Amino acid sequence: MKRFTELFQAIDATTSTNAKVAAIRQYFVEEAPANAVWALYLLLSKTRRRLVTSRVLRDVYLSISEIPEWLFQDCYAHVGDSAEVIACCCAIRRFRVSLLPTFLCMSGWSRSFL
Repeated sequence: MKRFTELFQAIDATTSTNAKVAAIRQYFVEEAPANAVWALYLLLSKTRRRLVTSRVLRDVYLSISEIPEWLFQDCYAHVGDSAEVIACCCAIRRFRVSLLPTFLCMSGWSRSFL
């Protein structure tokens, strides 16, 4: 990783195409093949396709949870991110037993002021 950092700094420090090519050539000649592949991947700036789309994430979560689809869609409309909706639902579900008495107490308390 240190050598790749040095390569990147050498490439970034010059505007000369010949100097950049020479630095890259030297790096690939001297570096181990396993590291050279990663350097090539990073230098090409190719982004990988998302392995799990938000649609797949939503479908899987709905199939394993007790949350109805309409509720998930309503939450998504407010939040705008499937992963965040799932994270919030999981957090509420995990602490549901401890939060329910507090919620009921607070809702009764708030009704007394209305």
